[in-house]
Amino acid sequence: MDIEIAKLWLNSGSLTTTPSTTGVISADSMTVTFNFDLRIVLGETLWSKYKYFKMYINDTYPASGTGMATLYQDGLNLIQASYQGKQAGFQTAIDETNISTTVSLPRQFNRSSNTRTFVMIKPDANNVQLTLQFVYETGAPTTISPRIFFLAFVPIDDTKIYPSPYTMLYQNEQVNFTLSGTILPAGAGTNQFGTRNANFTIFTFTNINMRQILGSLWDKYDKFNLICNSIGMQGSGATFSEATRRMWYEMEGLQFINNLRVTTGYKQGNGFTQQFFYTETFTNDCEYGEAPMSINTFRKPESENVSLTFYVWCSASGGSNQTVQLNAQTFTFSVVGVKE
Repeated sequence: MDIEIAKLWLNSGSLTTTPSTTGVISADSMTVTFNFDLRIVLGETLWSKYKYFKMYINDTYPASGTGMATLYQDGLNLIQASYQGKQAGFQTAIDETNISTTVSLPRQFNRSSNTRTFVMIKPDANNVQLTLQFVYETGAPTTISPRIFFLAFVPIDDTKIYPSPYTMLYQNEQVNFTLSGTILPAGAGTNQFGTRNANFTIFTFTNINMRQILGSLWDKYDKFNLICNSIGMQGSGATFSEATRRMWYEMEGLQFINNLRVTTGYKQGNGFTQQFFYTETFTNDCEYGEAPMSINTFRKPESENVSLTFYVWCSASGGSNQTVQLNAQTFTFSVVGVKE
């Protein structure tokens, strides 16, 4: 995929029933409203150049409550459908999910299958008030756990038809590299490859030579897409809950663009990976990425050598830094140049 993408991270666990700058949540966590600047999310290039976008949405899916629920959105102009005569794109049903506590954990090859895709028309105003509301179809309403929502926006060139993002990806010149946590210290500490904390939840790979990794792409492009192909973790003996098994990684060290994190405030400049679901204690596990949730756009670094830091997040407490003891984690990446 050789075009810029934009990503949005919405943390409902940071909201309260008292309206704030970032939004508000209902007492039962069934309805959340986020306030953000979509122009910041998309970045100046995408905002000024495109009118239509593919919008992808995925959430952390913690099991809580009972029965089937439909997720509706109000605030983004999704053009496929309307609901009960409402203006097209508003009060649109965008997901159907079973939030029963008896639902088993997702497994390999279907763990990210709750990603949904829609076509969005860029709004006239940059400030968006996005409401996401769960409505029970069966069972009695109850309080659910706050969720973390991830959105990705891929511009649509209405003069072309792309059969598949995967086809687009593999038609492009790309490079691949791996960052393996097995080379970092066995516990908290620092060595010639980087640093790590005792729980393996914050770690840095130092002196990554991006010019060497990118090869001929270094001189051809000013922007790149970093694609996380897979995330693996050595077996951990810690006790995990439904929420702490559901993880994702915040990345710092490259100049990531078109990204916005909405938690207790707004944060730009860091990228984030797709979700990783650790399957079972004492088990070596791996998950493959899906475009575009696995993609972050970054500018060519000013220095050839960079340090890339990973912060592990999880679904606990409506989205928080992981505190469970993990084991060494390994990432495989591809890099594709972005055409201007």
